[in-house]
Amino acid sequence: MSQPCFHHSFEAQVLADAGRSAVAIEFCDEIVTYRDLDARANRLANYLIELRAGPEVAVGVAVPRSPDLLVCLLAVAKAGAAYVPLDAGLPEERRLAMIENSGLALLLVTGNVSEVMPRPGFVIVDLYAAGEEIGRQSDKRPKVPVCDRNLAYLLYTSGSTGEPKGTAMEHSALANLIAWHGAAHKAACGLRTLQFCSIGFDFSFHEIFSTLCYGGTLIVPTEAQREDPFLLARLIRDRRVEKLFLPVSALLQWASVVDERSFPDSLRHVITTGEPLHITPPLREIFRRTGAQLHNHFGATEFQDAATLSLSGDPGQWPLQVPIGHPLGYRSPKSTSTVPTSD
Repeated sequence: MSQPCFHHSFEAQVLADAGRSAVAIEFCDEIVTYRDLDARANRLANYLIELRAGPEVAVGVAVPRSPDLLVCLLAVAKAGAAYVPLDAGLPEERRLAMIENSGLALLLVTGNVSEVMPRPGFVIVDLYAAGEEIGRQSDKRPKVPVCDRNLAYLLYTSGSTGEPKGTAMEHSALANLIAWHGAAHKAACGLRTLQFCSIGFDFSFHEIFSTLCYGGTLIVPTEAQREDPFLLARLIRDRRVEKLFLPVSALLQWASVVDERSFPDSLRHVITTGEPLHITPPLREIFRRTGAQLHNHFGATEFQDAATLSLSGDPGQWPLQVPIGHPLGYRSPKSTSTVPTSD
């Protein structure tokens, strides 16, 4: 039996939260509840449908890190369309190439954008300029039929070995991924989770929707906090973050600057990916003191994560070089800290 699409799982969580005003997002001084996030996404989705967004239609998202960004991702899915991340830091030439290659019909932005239109009929939606019109839309969920074979997103690889290529992901794969999180790591769902990853990185889907589909709270840093490991460490401490999704390089950099003023007392789970994981002394000390679990993921943009290994117990017994583990869905008693240390 197929799993519900990720935005439907989110909507089920909103219904489960009825009357309790659970917090979905914290960003600076802004607090967004599940009901508010759902209503905002519904209004934008209904607006996008008027602009002919729907199944198999690609919608670009070039919105800065903020609650608006998360509203956009949900709204595009609710409209039945597929989101295409266009990070602000990308060179203009590359952004235009991605727009052309993906066949974008719509692009969501906030504020000024390039005046270069890649083709006739291409529509740019400025969320700020269109705010009043979007606000007049119904906050009822649009009734758009979306099947598990419909496109959910289109991500572009870094292009480090040649031309960047678009990777199309269907709803079925993402629905299975969310269901796996709930089945394999139930205790790690519904926690206060840092939203660190760029939405152009496939790992962002894990952190965002394994949180919002299970009632957790996303702690969204500013770009300044995200780029400065010292500021990030203080944010993780001050906001009582319980779960981190950090690429290996960012994880090791964060661990190297943690001190007593920024020690993450609330940390319970850390999920990492991107390159081979080497357990450094600062990282080992953080896990020793917090008792948190470490989950090493391995995969590729083309097929999301494929393998994982979890470490718990005494970090002194963890291997120096962490294996990639077993395919998702495979459960083994040897998937925890049973590999002899090599340091």
